[in-house]
Amino acid sequence: VQTCALPISDPQQVQSAPVLDPQGQPIGKVVDVRTGANGKALQVKVALTTHGANGAVALIRADRLRFDRQKSALVADVSAPLLRQFSAGGPSGGGVSGNNEPNGPHATNY
Repeated sequence: VQTCALPISDPQQVQSAPVLDPQGQPIGKVVDVRTGANGKALQVKVALTTHGANGAVALIRADRLRFDRQKSALVADVSAPLLRQFSAGGPSGGGVSGNNEPNGPHATNY
């Protein structure tokens, strides 16, 4: 599998891309990419599409993602059950990234 680690030089490359869990199962879709001053991705906002996600959104740190060129998809090192657990009202204000920025009622940071 050909993959490259983020940061990516062109965030448009992953806009609307599917997001897969470590086993290659679909868990969501990119809805936004937050970039730093250098234009490289810092966080990827993912609308979760797994069963029971109920419109949840997760902010996943770019260093927890890699781009699979063959599938044109991002692969997260976070499992779907963990994403669902945190997005469904797990620990408030932090998730795995430790970022306490409020991101809306259904957003969780990873």
